[in-house]
Amino acid sequence: MTIQQFDERCRLDLLLLSTTTTSFSIIRRVSEENEPQLPKVLSVLDRLTEEELVQLNHVIVQRIRLMQQIRAHGEMINLRIGQKVRFTSAVGNIIRGVVARHNRKSVTVVTDDGQQWRVSPRFLETDP
Repeated sequence: MTIQQFDERCRLDLLLLSTTTTSFSIIRRVSEENEPQLPKVLSVLDRLTEEELVQLNHVIVQRIRLMQQIRAHGEMINLRIGQKVRFTSAVGNIIRGVVARHNRKSVTVVTDDGQQWRVSPRFLETDP
C-alpha cells in the first residue's frame, strides 16, 4: 500500500465533535473524491467550542505526525545499511557517506572521515 492509498483510506471527509462526549465521531463519508472538503470542515468549525477546538487540534497534530512517520518509513525502506549515499549540507557542501543505521525519523550516515550525520531520508540520494 502506498502512502497516498493509506492517506485516502484514512481521510475523514467531515468530522463533528459529539456534544455529549469528548470523542470525535465520523458523521458521514462523501463518496465523490473530487468534491472540495475544506469548506465543509470550515463550516463545522464555526459550531465548535474552544475546548472542542483544542481537542480537534490534538487529533490533527497526531494525524500529521503519523503521516510524516509513514512517509519517512516509506523513504527509509529504499535505503540499506552499508549503501553509499550523498546529500547536500545546510551550507551547500555535498556530503558522501554510508548508511550506518535507520533511526525512527532519520538515517545515520557515516562519512569516510568518521563524521556521523543524522539525515532525513528525503534528502538522501544513492551515490554510485
